[in-house]
Amino acid sequence: MHVITRKCSLECLEPLLSRMTFAALVEGIEGSQDTSVGRVIELYEQRKLMDIKNISTGRCGEIGRCLVRVGVIDAQKVGNGVRTLR
Repeated sequence: MHVITRKCSLECLEPLLSRMTFAALVEGIEGSQDTSVGRVIELYEQRKLMDIKNISTGRCGEIGRCLVRVGVIDAQKVGNGVRTLR
């Protein structure tokens, strides 16, 4: 597996997320000009991921934990959901 950065395409997260979470994420940002990991980070940090259809608090937490695990966001900067559910 390669190092995941903000510039990576959304597909880099596919093996790290559940099938349902990844599908909802793809569907939610598919029409956007920016479909990078950086865009996912931006939506997560702005707390806008749950505006995407089928992204619940649980799926949002899964995405946050994934972003922390690959090192693109700092666990100290995200909400309790990520820190307590590691």
